[in-house]
Amino acid sequence: MTGGITTPRSEPSSLLARPVISPPVGVRSVEMVNGGYGIKNPYATSPFEREPSITELGMQTSDNKFVCRACNKVFPLQRLLNRHIKCHSDYKRYLCTFCGKGFNDTFDLKRHTRTHTGVRPYKCHMCDKAFTQRCSLESHGRKVHGLSFNFAYKERRSKVYVCEDCGHTTSDPELHYEHLKENHPHSPALLRCYDKRQFKFNDGRTPTQPKPRL
Repeated sequence: MTGGITTPRSEPSSLLARPVISPPVGVRSVEMVNGGYGIKNPYATSPFEREPSITELGMQTSDNKFVCRACNKVFPLQRLLNRHIKCHSDYKRYLCTFCGKGFNDTFDLKRHTRTHTGVRPYKCHMCDKAFTQRCSLESHGRKVHGLSFNFAYKERRSKVYVCEDCGHTTSDPELHYEHLKENHPHSPALLRCYDKRQFKFNDGRTPTQPKPRL
């Protein structure tokens, strides 16, 4: 079960067509996120809107746990509490293009849209069950198969590049780029690959965006 990542044999049967987004009345354009399966909420930019702060809703316990004051949920890491606190905001920064449900974290948006597209990139090699998140795969491995995962404190998992259009996965950014270019040339996710702030190959290079044909 090393890595727990595979490339699906075929596209998910529940894969849906990419939604066509039209800007709402009074809005000139919308910014796509999550490979085109989400948008930044154009109405959640008011300077009068304010998210709950960490100091207001979060606290650290004597045994180094982090607690949300709003719902008493406990987290082992500060960053997990920080992300959770956003859910108590009255407005949502990102909207699902399938159903309009709102989220304040792109991770939560991505997890949600995979329930629409059927993309489940994390597959158990012991029983072929697949999951939308790596943490769900690891939890399944521990509970069902008795597997152990030895990660150091705050250790980051290796980066996995997932195609949200078909579920193709790889740990190599260059292979991810080539997959998008060859199979999904009109995907908004491909444009992200040309932004050096968001995407780089393992050797530090960023692919050059081809010039449009005249």
